[in-house]
Amino acid sequence: MVDEIDDPRDPATLDDETVVQVYFEQAKEEYLAVDTIKIPAPVSSGDLKILFTLVASTVHISPASAALLDAWSNEEDIGKPMAVADMRVGWLLSVQTLDEPTRSGLPHDLLEILGFACTKGCRNLILDRDGPEIDGLARHDW
Repeated sequence: MVDEIDDPRDPATLDDETVVQVYFEQAKEEYLAVDTIKIPAPVSSGDLKILFTLVASTVHISPASAALLDAWSNEEDIGKPMAVADMRVGWLLSVQTLDEPTRSGLPHDLLEILGFACTKGCRNLILDRDGPEIDGLARHDW
């Protein structure tokens, strides 16, 4: 920096503090601001909420079920049978205990993958077009 402001001293012989001081004394269009900030302490591991999420390929649901997930991800929470978020390449679903009337309204393929996620202790399911295919689950042509 010292050579940028035409200082006669060799910058290699100056310590960093001197270089900064000379630069900001002579470069009037530049300024240096120093402030103190507080950085919060890291969250203790006891305060973390860790939920397991299963990631699976969208090949495990039919195009008709995909259309339902698209519709549900665009609806308000009231009235849709389950929480669904559009992820552009698939959906994020909350794996929850569904009551019988809700379960009876869901397509079989969706129930199958949700049930599989539940048996693995997952709280969430991500259906991703690039997600892994799971042996033993139905596959659907798109």
